[in-house]
Amino acid sequence: MLSLLRSTKGGTFDMNDEAELENMLQRSLKGKRYLIVLDDMWKTEAWDTVKLCFLSENKGSGILLTTRNTEVAHYAGTKNSLPMSFMDQDESWTLFKSEALPYEFETIGYQIADKCHGLPLTIVVVAGLLKSKRTIEDWESVAKDVKSFVTNDPYERDDN
Repeated sequence: MLSLLRSTKGGTFDMNDEAELENMLQRSLKGKRYLIVLDDMWKTEAWDTVKLCFLSENKGSGILLTTRNTEVAHYAGTKNSLPMSFMDQDESWTLFKSEALPYEFETIGYQIADKCHGLPLTIVVVAGLLKSKRTIEDWESVAKDVKSFVTNDPYERDDN
């Protein structure tokens, strides 16, 4: 909630009162057109927390919700859903190369693309990060840590 408020109003807020945050967010959106992106929502409770902040009278506004949990998508009452499958290794590699890949980094780039586990958004974000990296050592560092970007499960992270 706090993150949404910061992105709509700017500035910093140090509040723990959820009801006050909801009111402030509603006031900041009232009468405005907006597109809110709620990326990778995992729980129906999270949707319950934020849905009341988005006023239905704001014509031309929308909410884009992404989730890997079909229960969340159905619960949120999505009008249009687009189930997406993971990309295979070849599709991941093609997308990664198209985003940022100097020829001399192809081997390490392939390893990085593979570690993104077919998640298109992750591939694009990691490739975007690597566009500014000019040394093989920088790329190797990303290759070592990329799994921590992909998972929220601390038991699946590479801590080596």
